[in-house]
Amino acid sequence: MLNCLRQMGFDDNWIKWISECISTVSYSIVINGESCGFFKPSRGLRQGDPLSSYLFLLCMDILARRLYDLSLATKSGIGIKIAPAAMRIPCLFFADDSLIFCKTSLEACRQLKNTLDLFCAQSGQLINFHKSSLIFSKNNRSVDKQTVAGIFNIPHSAALGKYLGCSIFKGRPHADHFQNLITKAMSKLDNWKAKCFSKTGRAVLIQSNLEGLPSHTMQCFREIR
Repeated sequence: MLNCLRQMGFDDNWIKWISECISTVSYSIVINGESCGFFKPSRGLRQGDPLSSYLFLLCMDILARRLYDLSLATKSGIGIKIAPAAMRIPCLFFADDSLIFCKTSLEACRQLKNTLDLFCAQSGQLINFHKSSLIFSKNNRSVDKQTVAGIFNIPHSAALGKYLGCSIFKGRPHADHFQNLITKAMSKLDNWKAKCFSKTGRAVLIQSNLEGLPSHTMQCFREIR
């Protein structure tokens, strides 16, 4: 991390201050009202520390630069194009979530795996394989899917799931993608039926809750006709 800061041109005094914040931190546990002494953490800053988010962004910037350099190489298989004349997009980062695009060729997957392993070894970051999944296009063969899943040791899935409460899908949206909104609305109605509301009270609840329930989801997707 400190070497990355030097290569980015940060001032030496600022780097020294960051080093002291990381290396001199210590914790103490109070049990039954008595302190049990101090100890130093073995894995650096923890989530929630004021510096952790900034240092994490610097780490991910290094990963993005490496993936971008790989995407510029001829026939590397890293990245996708949204148009024939457009530049390749190697990755998309959303806070601590990442989307990395790669072909299913053996060489491209191994190159990407080696890049991720090197990044983890140098930065101290770890990939959560339990929350990771592989998404394939409809043109991929079953053999290729099994080969790629074996290289990354990550199971493949048919969808990316949800992000910020909205379903992430490929292609045109279907009614099944918004079934959870109907389920939430029906659960609210069931609870209201158990209470003796007047017609005016039920109308107010419907307008204030049910009409606002799908607003966030509907604003995230473009209307398709």
